[in-house]
Amino acid sequence: MQPIAGGPAGGILQALLLIVFLVALVHAVSGRPILGWDLAADVPHWVGILAVCVIYGAVAQQLRLARYHGQVGFYHPGHALVALMGSVVWLLILLGVGWYVVHHWPEVQDCLQRVLQALQGALDNRSANSLST
Repeated sequence: MQPIAGGPAGGILQALLLIVFLVALVHAVSGRPILGWDLAADVPHWVGILAVCVIYGAVAQQLRLARYHGQVGFYHPGHALVALMGSVVWLLILLGVGWYVVHHWPEVQDCLQRVLQALQGALDNRSANSLST
């Protein structure tokens, strides 16, 4: 059994996060705006669904790490603080990357397109080499 930090407040926060995720997922699947963002104009449908799942997974995992901060035999009050600080740092990194992507979308889109073209070129060369030998 692991000690639970946050008590009922942590559980309520995790339940609220799950509800927000399910609502956002339903909106993403149906193509409606997600929490005020109309993704249909900017990104493909499947990318919106994948983004909702990845964002939920990242945030939920950090909350889970903050709540279950150590094994019973290894518990020390400092573990909860370290888990909380790790969660805060990770969420700040996610927010920073998200801010950059929102404000520099054409550059990010160009970068992703170049990476995709390079990957396709590498796979095409690899399959052509395997067919010729």
